[in-house]
Amino acid sequence: MADERRPRGLLDTSVVIDLEQLGRDLSDATQQRDVKLKYQVGASDRVPEPAIGDTSRCSLRVSGVMSAVREHSTVAASLDGVRIKLRRAKDHLTDLRSKLDPIADEATRSIVGAPSEDDPSTLVYRVTRVPDIDPIIAAITGDIVHNLRSALDHVAWQLVVLDNGQPTRDTVFPLHESTMNERGNPRVLTIQPGITDPRIMVAVEAMQPYTEAKYDHEPRTDALGIVGRLDNIDKHRLLLTVVHALDRDMPAYWGSNEGDPFPKYNFNLNPLSVDDRVATFHFDGATPPAHFEPNLKLAITIAESDAAWGQGLDIVEFLDGLRRTVAREININIVPLMGGAALLPWD
Repeated sequence: MADERRPRGLLDTSVVIDLEQLGRDLSDATQQRDVKLKYQVGASDRVPEPAIGDTSRCSLRVSGVMSAVREHSTVAASLDGVRIKLRRAKDHLTDLRSKLDPIADEATRSIVGAPSEDDPSTLVYRVTRVPDIDPIIAAITGDIVHNLRSALDHVAWQLVVLDNGQPTRDTVFPLHESTMNERGNPRVLTIQPGITDPRIMVAVEAMQPYTEAKYDHEPRTDALGIVGRLDNIDKHRLLLTVVHALDRDMPAYWGSNEGDPFPKYNFNLNPLSVDDRVATFHFDGATPPAHFEPNLKLAITIAESDAAWGQGLDIVEFLDGLRRTVAREININIVPLMGGAALLPWD
């Protein structure tokens, strides 16, 4: 007598079953003759139980609920899909860099400085050219973000597999900024259709944006949470990339000789238009050194409040930082559950 078998799924409909095709679909490491397909039907529709293994091509129409039962086969959880998504994100980043650098360089070269009309000891720098940015830049940005979000959803799928569950279309990686749900009740953290191994959920919780509060950080600044929010935006419209703003990470640098006055400075970190002031340097009544050169650097950045700390940063550096953080969090929290899986590349 055949062993008890685990249901593979239910179809509440009338179906046409190609036994030969099902035989191929259900055969794996086991032999076809050991795999049975059982039907649960109404009393008036009872039919003999067919055995898979008959090589003749035939079809059978059954009304009611069909339960397909097969030998249990173990599928090992893998992070291969996650690696592919992260590698694809890196490929997009390389493409984005090649498209953005010439545009940002053109705008940077257009910056000119001159003494203020009101105060000759103050130098004012303005941008005189702001090249247009092709909308494809926003599309590539969205592709990068979506690959990162998909990498996390691949993790969720594999965690369900690791838990001996069956992933569904609702299997996604949860990203929550609060331990409370929309109704103000404590949130029950899980991955659909449910996780039974508590170790898995401990790892998933460690990656939640709300854990930032433990370190006195705002949950909205969490990198994984930013990925989730930007991906939701990109599903409905293009992300906003801004032409030229001062690179907040390295807006300017200058050298000085001994005895040179040191200026007070003010940077405009807002999105720039033609003739906008970029920076101002105040020498408090002293004559600015003739060799003074602030080496101002413009970058193309993202103008989305949901980008949090990413606003004002070079968009490629910002997105690559998100990519590295996704890989790091998976390496720290998920890889140890996978039984010797190789670490994801961080570079």
